[in-house]
Amino acid sequence: MALDLYNGTTINRPLVGRSNKCIVRLFPSTRFTGNAMLHRVCEIIGLPAVYISTTGNRNPFDMIRAFFNALAQDMPYRDQALARGTPIKNFSGGVPEAMFGFRRPRNSY
Repeated sequence: MALDLYNGTTINRPLVGRSNKCIVRLFPSTRFTGNAMLHRVCEIIGLPAVYISTTGNRNPFDMIRAFFNALAQDMPYRDQALARGTPIKNFSGGVPEAMFGFRRPRNSY
């Protein structure tokens, strides 16, 4: 699995993963905020800045599974441009500046 990172530090759009009753939401950020266990996983896979919100069952196995389910939903910039019908040279793809606050965006899932 390859991730397209915005400015090499964060994901390019909000992602949601589910496993059993655990829901993990990943949001673009300028620094890491969230669960300490998932922070270690992010360090290992090379994702230095992401905001992580977890709800529901906090079983570690379900959290890890939901985290990777969320990452599996990420699409490369090229695929996003094709889905939107936009040429890749015109595709900014990046994160809207409003998403870079440390507050969780409302109604993003």
